[in-house]
Amino acid sequence: MLFLSLFLQAPTQADVYPRFFMRELVTGPLIIVEQRHDLIYRKTTELRYDDRGQPIPQSHITRRLGWCTYGVTEGELFGEPCRVVRWYTRYKPESGEADADVEHRFFVTPEGKILRQVSRSTYPKPRLANVLVTENGLQVMVTDADGNRSFDLELADMAPYVNAFVPYTSGVKSVVLYDPFRNGLSQFTVSLASYFTDSWDGVRYKGKSYAIDKGKLYLTDSGKPFRCELSDFVGFEPFVEGLRSK
Repeated sequence: MLFLSLFLQAPTQADVYPRFFMRELVTGPLIIVEQRHDLIYRKTTELRYDDRGQPIPQSHITRRLGWCTYGVTEGELFGEPCRVVRWYTRYKPESGEADADVEHRFFVTPEGKILRQVSRSTYPKPRLANVLVTENGLQVMVTDADGNRSFDLELADMAPYVNAFVPYTSGVKSVVLYDPFRNGLSQFTVSLASYFTDSWDGVRYKGKSYAIDKGKLYLTDSGKPFRCELSDFVGFEPFVEGLRSK
């Protein structure tokens, strides 16, 4: 029972962000209608043997941890046209209480440079954060029931954050994303992993897979996510209608 419980624990907020969303880190802020994916946990227990040397039947575990949506739309910031990248997740927090929501909106130039970030979270309490890009870092204001808290975060190298949504071309791309509720920076890389051909619901797809942080993203040749592996045992299933849409 202990073995199973270790793998059935709910994801933490650090897990929820930013690993559930990776498409725009590769493609850049290409316009796409909102897509929805179920976050699925799958695990097959290790093969073990009893005291008599007989194999213990393996267990196949499947569990829905939550769901997530993302999309890219046209927008406006300070009177100038921009693109808005929206990432949203609903998941069951570690406490096992009511479902939690996390939303991040990035206001970026059409080329993918981040100008502003607006984030919202309901766990462990409702919070709203506004993040503006300055010359040397980030200007952050977090609002909750206790009031407003403002501070500046200096970045030694602005490029990995500002250029997070600039399209990947080749080699290794360094990325930094900011979680204002943990006041933490997530640093990782994006690189081409392999080419793939696979099927879903009787339809055959092909494309490229990308190694991103601790996971892997499979994008079809048309730029639609086919599958996402967040780790060895967690990923999300494709939203088939989203795959088929133009």
